[in-house]
Amino acid sequence: MQNSPKLEVIAPNAVRVTHFDPSRETQVDRPWMLDVILPIQEIEKRGNKIFLGLENNLIKANNSDGLCFFHEEADPVLSIQNHRPYFYFDISQTAFYAGQRHIDNGIRLSLSASPGESFYGWGEWFNAFERKSGTVSLDNRNALFSQQNHQTYSGLPFFISSNGYGFLLLNSHRSRWHISPNKLLIEADGPSADYILIYGPTIKEILRTYTALTGRPPLPPRWGFGLWATSYPQEHQDKVLEFVKHHRDSNIPLDAVILDYHW
Repeated sequence: MQNSPKLEVIAPNAVRVTHFDPSRETQVDRPWMLDVILPIQEIEKRGNKIFLGLENNLIKANNSDGLCFFHEEADPVLSIQNHRPYFYFDISQTAFYAGQRHIDNGIRLSLSASPGESFYGWGEWFNAFERKSGTVSLDNRNALFSQQNHQTYSGLPFFISSNGYGFLLLNSHRSRWHISPNKLLIEADGPSADYILIYGPTIKEILRTYTALTGRPPLPPRWGFGLWATSYPQEHQDKVLEFVKHHRDSNIPLDAVILDYHW
């Protein structure tokens, strides 16, 4: 039986899309959802409107000019069952982990990608800023330096597209995001096929709505907006003081010095 999408308008420029099997009961939100997605305040319910439609039961989103900026590429796949091998090296315990994990309720989403489209996000990474191809694996690990091109300790299932939209997957399981010239394939090891789509088209507008939904941090102190500097490694106090003095002698404002883990 074909999956059915449930749509919930959150703001003029934001909508939640939930795919579910109509032969089963509608999936109840996980308890953590209340801590991740906040009730959006009325003052935040603004922005350029999203016009949603269904094309062969696939979600299609246009802006007010009729330009399509987002399109699902294929029917979502629910309740995927398989076994995935894994291999980890845990730094804190200096231990190896290897084996297989059983997946009995995975999902797959497929989004269209336009020629030249770029993607930004997925948390803190050390291998790329702009992405046009490749695979991003979200499985937060305190990875060795040699593995940080493949693993990160601060992954996030959110990206921004150069087509002017943001995408937040509401799924807390391990996931893989395969980017190709015409498709972005998302696979997660558990339910649900559930996401929030935000239209900007500017990054500022996308982030405004995203942070209205997920929470905003308090304003940092004034020095936090200044120049931060570091050099690696920093092992001796006299070297750090010389580094600071060089900035002062050159009349370069310096508000913070980062002392990295070799300190």
